[in-house]
Amino acid sequence: MSKTKKNIATFTGPQLGVTTVGNHAYGYSGLYEFDNSAFKSGLHFQTGSQYHKAVITWGYPENSGDNIQSQIYLNDVKVYSQYHNNTRLDFTGPPMSIKIILPPHTEVKIGSINGDGNVRDGLITYGSEVFNG
Repeated sequence: MSKTKKNIATFTGPQLGVTTVGNHAYGYSGLYEFDNSAFKSGLHFQTGSQYHKAVITWGYPENSGDNIQSQIYLNDVKVYSQYHNNTRLDFTGPPMSIKIILPPHTEVKIGSINGDGNVRDGLITYGSEVFNG
């Protein structure tokens, strides 16, 4: 019996992409640098023809109390922006997670900007259930 591979979504990331397995998608940005010059995307992808019921987590290993914003853009419109301080991945503070439903046929950019202007590292994890509407 042969299986037909279904292309649910396409993804790119600065170091590691996102993998779709059955009706789930998983992603990891790897470390990416950002500052206050412009929003920097850690993950950038198209949702394809399905909805994504996602959990997105940002972490900043070297935050040092900077005014960092975690952001989400859908079709180049900012739909989420949250300031937070001291969100670290070295277990001195919790990473920040949100739950969101992403619509089909949507360009998604997930990333960060630093209001204090310092160059910082960030990383993003992405996990979603993929389903038809």
